[in-house]
Amino acid sequence: MDKNKSSTVSSATSAEYSTNVVSAASKQAITSATVETSSEDFRARPRRIVQNFLLVWLDVNIDENTEDFQKSLTELRKIIVTVEPFTDVDQCVDYLTSIDDQKIYLITSVSLGQTIVPLIHDIVQLDMIFVFCSNKDDHKVWANEWSKVRGIHDSIQPICMQLAKAT
Repeated sequence: MDKNKSSTVSSATSAEYSTNVVSAASKQAITSATVETSSEDFRARPRRIVQNFLLVWLDVNIDENTEDFQKSLTELRKIIVTVEPFTDVDQCVDYLTSIDDQKIYLITSVSLGQTIVPLIHDIVQLDMIFVFCSNKDDHKVWANEWSKVRGIHDSIQPICMQLAKAT
């Protein structure tokens, strides 16, 4: 082999080796910087809760300005981020039937529940129904006729406990 050719091949091989080493080192530095930046960005961001379920609360007597409602809403939102209150049955049914990709839990008053449950019970996304009523004993028979009805409750706490178990 000719000395010049050998020198050229060595130089080319050496240059190629140097480029590969530099490229590998550069890639590692870039990757490290990217990972460090990404993890720093992640830590700096507030944690966003993503849920694939929501709670609908239907009651003609809902007054969103009362302290009692706000306390109940706060307790519920500790478990489920999205709570949608409704006072109108038709609007509520329209909303329930518009949900395609989320599991739905429903709280309803007993008076509206007797009207709405037969209409909505077969909605696939509707998973559980909780009836909110001060007189539980008068409505147990009716509630037991529907498999998605998970009880009649006179306070928000038992509903929250069942929701926490379900989610």
